[in-house]
Amino acid sequence: MTDFDFEFDEDAPEFYEYYLMNDLPLRITSFNQAPILAEIIDFENKTLKIDNTIIIKFIEASDAKEITESEFKEACLALGVRPERPS
Repeated sequence: MTDFDFEFDEDAPEFYEYYLMNDLPLRITSFNQAPILAEIIDFENKTLKIDNTIIIKFIEASDAKEITESEFKEACLALGVRPERPS
């Protein structure tokens, strides 16, 4: 068994976690306990956008603070961004 072997549960649900990182809201979608999708604010378009490059920064961040979904929505709206999922 290598360091990369793990049990994969294809029936495991996706779930969302919400954070403030550098005072900016961040939504992480996880599957099988692993972050697979990161959504951050696109200030130019006033929407959320998918940017998975932030996952590494998020994993290494010491200032990422977990927040509730409600707090995430409030933080987005306070920045003029609608907290809907990107299409």
